[in-house]
Amino acid sequence: MQPKEIRKNANHIALGLILYTMIWHLTFRAESLLYRIYANLTESSPEAQNNLFQHLTERSYRSGISSIAAVTIGVVLLLLYAHKKLPPKAIFHREQAMSGKMFPLIICVLLSGQLIYSLAGNFTEFTLNLFGFTAMEQLQAASSQSATVSMLLYSGLFAPIAEELIYRGFVLRSLEQYGKVFAITVSAAWFGIMHGNIYQMLYAFLVGIVLGYTALTYSIRWSILLHIINNLIFGNVLSWMLSGCSPTAQDYIYRGINIVFFALSSYILLKNREHVVRYIKTNRTSKTCWLHTFTAIGVILFIAFHLTLAISGIHRLVF
Repeated sequence: MQPKEIRKNANHIALGLILYTMIWHLTFRAESLLYRIYANLTESSPEAQNNLFQHLTERSYRSGISSIAAVTIGVVLLLLYAHKKLPPKAIFHREQAMSGKMFPLIICVLLSGQLIYSLAGNFTEFTLNLFGFTAMEQLQAASSQSATVSMLLYSGLFAPIAEELIYRGFVLRSLEQYGKVFAITVSAAWFGIMHGNIYQMLYAFLVGIVLGYTALTYSIRWSILLHIINNLIFGNVLSWMLSGCSPTAQDYIYRGINIVFFALSSYILLKNREHVVRYIKTNRTSKTCWLHTFTAIGVILFIAFHLTLAISGIHRLVF
């Protein structure tokens, strides 16, 4: 594969991701504009207009309806953008059937990242505090529970489906031609960066590795199901079930569950280490492919934008 073709394909993928990001932000801009127009038409005084606009904006923030609309529009347009080079059949390709034994093992590995996320988050916040900074708002946003039914539907169903179609469908399958390990790693890295949250990036990257392997080996249908289980069951239902417990009890229960999954995952990976090493060696990619992909202008812009979002969430501590 020629460097020019690699960069061209990388820019094609990055442009699709940038298009999706623009649609996402434009949807919320349009909603805010409609709220402002509605407030101006229904209220006479500037103060009443601002109060109504603020009320509508805060209600929208707690609701998942706008987010559902944004991801639906974004995914549809992105798949239309990609369909000539990547037909739906390629996105849903299945290499082999999922076994009843393998599925729970993959779930254990997937959920083991929760412990790493927790420890890395605490360490990052501690380090920032040492230098007089904090990103606690990002940490709280990453850990918050859905407050409304529509937000539950978004975070537990629509977001997982959309993210899988984008990153394990469009991105992963577009990169598969350069090697499986390359496709899994790069799609996971971009998936992590996309969150624009310094606490979610590492965790999303680790999750992306597991979901990428699952999608390539067993079909994107399974990675969608795993993503829904992760977000809906362990991100929302478990939080709801423990809501009656004290914060200390919740913390102990969460840490206990995370430790169990991490221990099981470590055992699984250690037991299958030869298979993992063989898979990496068999499906690795040349260094030049990595270089030409990450030096494509579209990829640089995509990464720079989301890293800027993450950095903007760091603020000085106020005592």
